Amino acid sequence: MSNQKYWPIYLSITLVLGMWIGQRFLSANHSTPSTNQHTSIDAVLQTIAENYVDSIDIDSLEEVIITQIMEELDPHSYYIGKDQIAKVNESLQSNFSGVGVEYRIIDQKIFVTRVIPGGPAFQAGIQFGDQIIGANDSIFQSLEAESLVDQLRGEMGSVVKVNLIRQKDTTSVDITRGEIPVSSVFGSYPLSQGKFYVKVERFASGTYKEFYEKISAVQWDTLIIDLRSNGGGFLTPATQMAELFLNEQQTIVSTKGVHYPTEEYHVMQQGEFFNKQLVILIDDNSASASEVLTGALKDHGKAIVIGQQSFGKGLVQNQFDLPNGGAIRLTIARYFTPNGRCIQRPYLGLNKKDYYHQENNGEYGIAPDIIYTENGDSSYYNHLNFFYNELINPTFFWALDNYAQWRNEYANINQFNEQFQVSDQWLKPFLKESNLKKDQLKQLVKLEVGHHLFGPDGEAFLLNQADSIFSKIP
Repeated sequence: MSNQKYWPIYLSITLVLGMWIGQRFLSANHSTPSTNQHTSIDAVLQTIAENYVDSIDIDSLEEVIITQIMEELDPHSYYIGKDQIAKVNESLQSNFSGVGVEYRIIDQKIFVTRVIPGGPAFQAGIQFGDQIIGANDSIFQSLEAESLVDQLRGEMGSVVKVNLIRQKDTTSVDITRGEIPVSSVFGSYPLSQGKFYVKVERFASGTYKEFYEKISAVQWDTLIIDLRSNGGGFLTPATQMAELFLNEQQTIVSTKGVHYPTEEYHVMQQGEFFNKQLVILIDDNSASASEVLTGALKDHGKAIVIGQQSFGKGLVQNQFDLPNGGAIRLTIARYFTPNGRCIQRPYLGLNKKDYYHQENNGEYGIAPDIIYTENGDSSYYNHLNFFYNELINPTFFWALDNYAQWRNEYANINQFNEQFQVSDQWLKPFLKESNLKKDQLKQLVKLEVGHHLFGPDGEAFLLNQADSIFSKIP
């Protein structure tokens, strides 16, 4: 039955819901809604189920109500449908069960762009550039990413038969699914004068372990932690990381909410790297757990912060499971830095567009000690769009044709960075717009080739070579 048929019902329920929400927030005792307020919604649904002229899916109407309620709260509280719950949860885990490949769909064909070292696909002999045409004797008809992922992922220890084309020959490979690590810490490498760089992309369940292994394996005097474009994640790894650099009983963060008592997170003992120097890089996309870590180290004078004012997402969220198999991510408190600064940007009375685009004059988020505006002029995004529209696929096939040669020629990312060149002759056929700068396009092509040869760590290294923010580091 078409969803359009249900719009009058959706509208009616939304109106009832609007009145219910308004009554709830105007109530003197709004923290404990009365039974009658809840059963009014139940009564509407039951009346529709028992009396409506057509058959109707009551579960779908319940989801409309839940979604509408969450939209009336704050921009970061939301409903997760039961069909999305596993994927949402997985995004913050540090592993999953699968085969361990990255891929790209080009001209309705699926190509392997990276085989995760040591993973099941690696052990089974899957190679860069293999074209996947099916799994378990079924040929892929619909090349949507989700359907491919569903085919390749599965129960740990189960076997998937992958059909592929390699150098025009068709073959099949049995792969035993295993645990695939999902890294959240990339691009760690030494800089000059005792400095060591590490990029933290998000705060997942395994982030602290990854981070500690990286920084404890080498000697350094100053650690540069790059949290740019890190939108947050779990709080625990951020507080664990802060503990490495703070002193006993120092406050890391506090949380306050109407229904949750004020809670402070303290360091239990002096951190292993308490006497080391720290630099943290942030931008306007650094948020949540990134701001908690940065705020703690800044307030205690343990880190020099360089970059832009951070985003300002300081809301504590819990996930509550629902009987329908879905869940809600609900804001229950706000984060405050050790000095008592509220991280959260204002949201009351703002629509989502205004919320995300409001001007930040330092009232919220974390302020850098050294202000630095991101690289590039306004034309950079024109070059980036051109690369993804016109160059990314030719770059892949160029890397595919020369993969074995380049892997033998360049022993490591440093040698690749110094010696690899993108020639004018290779680039010329794609330059249809005269206002594009060849040097910027060559850098983007080099980044992509570096990713194919050396993975995300290599790409992060190359990206930083042209990043002038490093000149601001004391």
